Amino acid sequence: MQKKHVLFILLLFLQNHSSLKASEQSEKQSLQSCLPSLFTGEELEFFSNIFLETQILLHSDKTGLEEDDSHSFETECDSSFSEEDEDLTRRKESEDEDEEKKYKSDYILTIESNNKFEVDTGPRTKKQKTKNKKEKEKEKEKRPKQENQEKSVLGLPNLGNTCYLNSVLNMIATSKLNQIMNPNTQLDKENHNDVTKVLSTRSLLNSLLSGMINKIEKKHEERTQRVFKALNENLSENLEGSLNVQHDPAEFYSHLISFISKGDNKNYDLEVAEQIFNEKTGEKTFYKNYMKMLPVPLTESKSLQKNFDHYFSEEIIESGEGKNKVRKRKESAIVNSPEVIVLQLGRFTGLWGETKSAKKVKIPLILKVKSFRKSKTEIDKSKHSNIDYHLKTAIVHEGESIHSGHYVAYQFIKNKKNVTIIRYNDRKVEQVSSSELPNIFENAYLVSYER
Repeated sequence: MQKKHVLFILLLFLQNHSSLKASEQSEKQSLQSCLPSLFTGEELEFFSNIFLETQILLHSDKTGLEEDDSHSFETECDSSFSEEDEDLTRRKESEDEDEEKKYKSDYILTIESNNKFEVDTGPRTKKQKTKNKKEKEKEKEKRPKQENQEKSVLGLPNLGNTCYLNSVLNMIATSKLNQIMNPNTQLDKENHNDVTKVLSTRSLLNSLLSGMINKIEKKHEERTQRVFKALNENLSENLEGSLNVQHDPAEFYSHLISFISKGDNKNYDLEVAEQIFNEKTGEKTFYKNYMKMLPVPLTESKSLQKNFDHYFSEEIIESGEGKNKVRKRKESAIVNSPEVIVLQLGRFTGLWGETKSAKKVKIPLILKVKSFRKSKTEIDKSKHSNIDYHLKTAIVHEGESIHSGHYVAYQFIKNKKNVTIIRYNDRKVEQVSSSELPNIFENAYLVSYER
């Protein structure tokens, strides 16, 4: 019951226990002067009529006030509240306020992962609230989390069979490979026919990568086209004359890095030392290779780590027959570990890569790498360091042959509790769930790790 209703009942009570009597107009005016702030016009008219009808029934045998004494009704109305009545009214008001707060507390403003605001008018019972909370948690689990979406980069438009190129640039932009555009990176002036072309291409590529990383949409298409034009002018001779033809991303990556990082092999090339020991003559041959990426054959193992380790296992080479038979032992090891290691999985076989293997290879989040000491004549295996490389990107081939199909890139962002996966399909960038892992394990072609 509201305060104004309580006051009205008290007015009736007051009238019933007094000897006041007045005309209809006088009583109506007295009531209006007492309750102007509590009733609307219609309510005031309604309760005034009830008051007058009640007065006739309750006070037909009593004398009352004259019209000029109507002001005393308002005075008595104000003084009729006892201390007990005031306490009761205050308690009632407090209960009403608590009820209103409880009602408002049931409206919970939430921000969902799609950045839309939703108002949940949930039930008020604890049992229903618990059920509602569980339903929300289940719904949240179905959707991929978006907390690391801001760490993704812009996708790239397909300019005509350029999905391979886009995937490689995504791999560079999402790893420490993007540091190759640092102006402090040294160039080998003697081995470059035209340093100006290299500097110009690096400048354009740096602008594009910076826009991708900082998600600058303005003129993004224009920057992409400029980079493509520059790369087409400088690399097309090594890639069938045009970049608008489907190419092997590993081949494109190798030519790209060689062109823009000539003379800076230390930071971006994997240095692998090999030595061959002739068991018959005792002769030892030692040499080093600088590799843009490491070819990892797919063995019977389904573990990428084991396939990686297999590459560096000892190999026996035999030639000749009888007395002319020669047995050699070949060993290889990493002697310089760069910031980023790119692995090329042996997906494609045949003379021209016409056959593809969809063998499932589990890709670990951390790749264990052993780096050995090197000397001018041999691999020193007495001491080595263990280095953990963290998974950054995987370029996946969707198709049957290296000369056809489609390439997409996956970025892996490690959190405290899990890993966020971002999929780059040309211009389309989206966060995906772990349901994409089977496709990645069966079709990953290039995989990058960084220290």
